Amino acid sequence: NGLTLLTHSLVVEGDQLHLNGIAVVNGCQSLLSFRDRRNVLSEDLKVLVKVVQISEPSSFTDKITYRTNNQNPVDIRDQRSSDRIQRDLQQQVSAAFPGELGYGIREGETFAAPEVLDNREAAQLLMAVYLGEPWNAVRKVRLFDQDYHRIFSRDVDAQRLYFIHQLNKVVSSMRPRLRSDLAASFASVRFSLAYL
Repeated sequence: NGLTLLTHSLVVEGDQLHLNGIAVVNGCQSLLSFRDRRNVLSEDLKVLVKVVQISEPSSFTDKITYRTNNQNPVDIRDQRSSDRIQRDLQQQVSAAFPGELGYGIREGETFAAPEVLDNREAAQLLMAVYLGEPWNAVRKVRLFDQDYHRIFSRDVDAQRLYFIHQLNKVVSSMRPRLRSDLAASFASVRFSLAYL
């Protein structure tokens, strides 16, 4: 898949690319592997790198981060939408917080509640906050696959989902107070902040 970087400014001079401020939004593990194995890498190695110039942090930044890290979680999530765990959690949230919070488990659902916690976001927040692994919260393919039962354990209930939803709102409200480089990659930084 290559790497995706965000930058504040991009200047091309001949065959050189100069970036001012860099946030890696996809491919960080690959980048770390390259660094760790730099002594054995071939000079012929070619890696696709996408660079997106964004002057100010915005919701567009979050969309780029989400889309570039989205390696097919929707199919797995859709398979889990009929899972007993997800249906039970949806019923628990509806019973515990009627008219306040809904719990979305598949695309196209409608809710009477003004706020909805999507189970994708719930999985990410549960991974970061309760399992203490914010670095794995951005690995969306794993959330509904190999880590599914660790994330949605018997300890997860409507109250825990309500708490992480409220925590996420508080953390999201802090975005304007972050340094610009952290705000630019907020889609992944917020899981570390939620964990802390």
